[in-house]
Amino acid sequence: MASLVACKRGPSQSNEVTLAAASAQRSDTAAAPQGDVTAPQVAPQVAPAAVNEVDPGAVSGLLAQWLAAQNQGQFDAYQRLYAARFSGVRRSGPRVARYDRAGWLRDRETMFRTAMQVSARDVAVSTGPQGATVRFVQVFTQGRYHDEGPKELVLVRAGAGLEIAREEMLSSRLGDPASTPAAIEPAMLGQVRVVEGVRYVLLAKAPDDRSWSQEPVRLLDRRSAEVSTLGAANGAAIPEGLRGFAGQSVRAYTADGRRCEARLGALAVLGQVDVHFGVEARWAGQQDDGTPGAPLDAATVGREAWAESDGGMFLVAPLEGSEGCAAEPRVVRLASQPEVKVYLGTAADAALSAQALAQVRGLAAWRQLQIAYRAQAPNAGPWDSLNTTSPPRVTVWQAEGAPRRFVTVVISAAGGGCADFSGEMTVVFEQRGAALTLHSDAADPGAFVPLTAVDVDGDGVPEFVTANGFARRTGAVFRVATPWQVPYHDCPC
Repeated sequence: MASLVACKRGPSQSNEVTLAAASAQRSDTAAAPQGDVTAPQVAPQVAPAAVNEVDPGAVSGLLAQWLAAQNQGQFDAYQRLYAARFSGVRRSGPRVARYDRAGWLRDRETMFRTAMQVSARDVAVSTGPQGATVRFVQVFTQGRYHDEGPKELVLVRAGAGLEIAREEMLSSRLGDPASTPAAIEPAMLGQVRVVEGVRYVLLAKAPDDRSWSQEPVRLLDRRSAEVSTLGAANGAAIPEGLRGFAGQSVRAYTADGRRCEARLGALAVLGQVDVHFGVEARWAGQQDDGTPGAPLDAATVGREAWAESDGGMFLVAPLEGSEGCAAEPRVVRLASQPEVKVYLGTAADAALSAQALAQVRGLAAWRQLQIAYRAQAPNAGPWDSLNTTSPPRVTVWQAEGAPRRFVTVVISAAGGGCADFSGEMTVVFEQRGAALTLHSDAADPGAFVPLTAVDVDGDGVPEFVTANGFARRTGAVFRVATPWQVPYHDCPC
């Protein structure tokens, strides 16, 4: 009988983290061959040596079994791959569902009644003493349904083998992959992330092979949700166009529109990861059987956290001389580049909030979530009113001297447990007189929480800065990019 998941916390929403926008990585949307049951060969990333690390061959073998069980319709073989303490997050377009092990297997058992084709490409794995993390692009087809997107599996030791302790579809693109939008253009801004009181500007994603860094690596912070480590920069390996950022003068902008002059310090590589609760327990000295032992020293924890930070490696520079900013800066821009307009966000009045929410409830994405919500609660009201303490948030955005006004509607609703309904979306409108013009994809608007907004390219339309990147208008609609996503290995419930 499966036990319920017991976890240390939910996903981080730390107020310490302030962010800006930077380049998004282009996704390869070419479909992988359907029905492939052989996992691509994976190799460990270069990382500091650890004792008794998981064998990458065992990781590749488990992934092959996982693919084969689904493509061959073998549910018994599939469920044996999952640990008793498991959590999963499923996404399908705008729909989000969170499960414990029992709920996940109930949901998947229904899926196994119809033949499916599942394949994995761009597989990357990182290993540690107690488990491994596997990331890949999943391509899924079942009947007329098709989606693809990045997926992450967190594996833990189980006797002589491995089991899946966490699985998350990080994003889902519905329909023919050839019709998916192109990657978002770079926003040409630097992001600010505060760690242990130091303001680091995120300049670029660093490769997971650690080639941009060199020893020594030191542990910065274990107190917040993300464990942070810092490695010295390997200047010879960093591209010339990025090396030149060190020492540059910049303008730092705060959410209230103020700015201050500052400069970028020496380059380094920041590693960040939200580790699995089992790893954190081992660091604290807890043995596999639950008995207490000696906690690991900071140097060992730092090396292991650094090795686990695949997907969360960033080229950074400390923001020096920004003490004059009245508030924490959110974004920076090279002083040699043109000024940007900061759009200030204010809460919408009751009439505008009601108008915006009414239009959101007419969108296809909202109706799809309502159908899923009513399937669990037939007599319930709108799904966006599920959390009475966190109702939809409607914000008006306008910059001084800018004629155009924009409105965002942020909705996030979740039940009390992993198997309960949850849904999220953010919709962008432009306010023109009494009318609201939609600037989001009605079928798949995406979800983000705007921290601030700036007009980078001077076109009169803001880019919204989010906790992991930015949302920018591409064509007629806003698209979300998350180049600064911190890998999350824990369970959300």
